[in-house]
Amino acid sequence: MKQIARHYTTRLLFFGMASRFWAAARAPLGAHGMRIGGGFSPAPPQAAAISRVPPPRTPPISLADSYTTPADLAHAAGVPVFAVARLHAAEVGAMLAPLMPDLGCIACFPRRLPEALFTLPPGGCYNLHPSLLPAYRGPAPRFWIMRDAAQLGVTIHRVDAQFDHGPILAQQVIDLPDGVDGATIDTHSAVAAATLFATRSAAGIPLSSLRPQPAGGSAYPAPAAADFRIDTTWGARRAFNFMRATADWGQPYPIGIAGREFQLQDAISYETRRPSIPIREEPGRVRLQLADGALYARFRE
Repeated sequence: MKQIARHYTTRLLFFGMASRFWAAARAPLGAHGMRIGGGFSPAPPQAAAISRVPPPRTPPISLADSYTTPADLAHAAGVPVFAVARLHAAEVGAMLAPLMPDLGCIACFPRRLPEALFTLPPGGCYNLHPSLLPAYRGPAPRFWIMRDAAQLGVTIHRVDAQFDHGPILAQQVIDLPDGVDGATIDTHSAVAAATLFATRSAAGIPLSSLRPQPAGGSAYPAPAAADFRIDTTWGARRAFNFMRATADWGQPYPIGIAGREFQLQDAISYETRRPSIPIREEPGRVRLQLADGALYARFRE
């Protein structure tokens, strides 16, 4: 059977780093006619302002791996890959311009793009952000959304001079069942965001289709160890989902109850019937009384 060549209509500059979010976003982008003209990952400040990353001598074990890097994916597709240490350096813009991008795309890139870069693509540069902006700006929205038992979702917004701030192209709510882990949340969010971006930008993005972000919002830093503490005033479902969704940080979940302190490790289940006693220890796990039910979890001795 004769193979039909894919026709790509949009050339992207992609700024990202090793993450599930980027790895899951690549398929929807390609499926909707987008081609990465150049991939860019952060480099240490002491490195050259921008340098071409050579292909690996041996390919990664699997390009489907959750933590396959942008460099691996781009090299596999024959895309030039660059490590960028100083985004404001003149040589960075000089190297990007010949790639003739139509659009820029950011997903999990930890540095703010200067205006010279986010205005370089004629169609603008867009960020795929895993929250319903303006809520939960910052580097770890999944953590804070699940800690607050808030609504999951994604936002596509045009990049401006502030982090997670520019006008919105599209948003989508994401509903997932109880107990999902971080990898599942990241994957669903990335696929939804990339699909939204690709479908909305296929025929160009008129500025009239963008709407300013509402005033206010919230911003959070990367979580610290103290942010993993569980409060007994929480509902059992909230505590269970929070622990399940943030377990990949590898942190214990402290909780103080009835004069005792536990370092919870894994959430097992929850129930909505509130037990009559605050603590019941069982082999390998503990049942803890919360505001409206009980949390079952393993704990560190």
